[in-house]
Amino acid sequence: MKSLSNPERLIITDSILAQCNDVKQSDNKMMNWNDIRQLADDRFIIGSHSHTHPMMASLPDESAIRDELRISAERIKKETGRVPLTISYPIGSYDERVIRLSKEQGYKYGLAVEQKFFQYPSGLMTIPRVELYQQPGWKVKMHLTGNYWNRLRRMVK
Repeated sequence: MKSLSNPERLIITDSILAQCNDVKQSDNKMMNWNDIRQLADDRFIIGSHSHTHPMMASLPDESAIRDELRISAERIKKETGRVPLTISYPIGSYDERVIRLSKEQGYKYGLAVEQKFFQYPSGLMTIPRVELYQQPGWKVKMHLTGNYWNRLRRMVK
């Protein structure tokens, strides 16, 4: 799916969802705007993740990238009263166009998916973040200590 264009991905996703309409989706898996407003009221920083979650670097049209960034920022501002300063690139997908357009939209920080630690003053629009999806404790610890990829390389050799 990552190698497809965004319109192709949407067609496939919609087709799968249409075929799986006999299964009730779980409630409360995602935050709603009331949850987000409560966090914002408690001074949490609310950042953007785009409007429709495409792989931004795969979008051929800069106006589509601009719209993803703008619509998301406008909705967050409408719901929380605050302009988001952070964009977390969906699936970690970004290129120079995405960075440039993010800056033009007013974002100050960009979060990428790279299994490494941030070292200031490297680019504030490509701050690495480590993905931790329901992983066992040992794997989380290895990610956080920076040993995961080194260990994995040694095991593969």
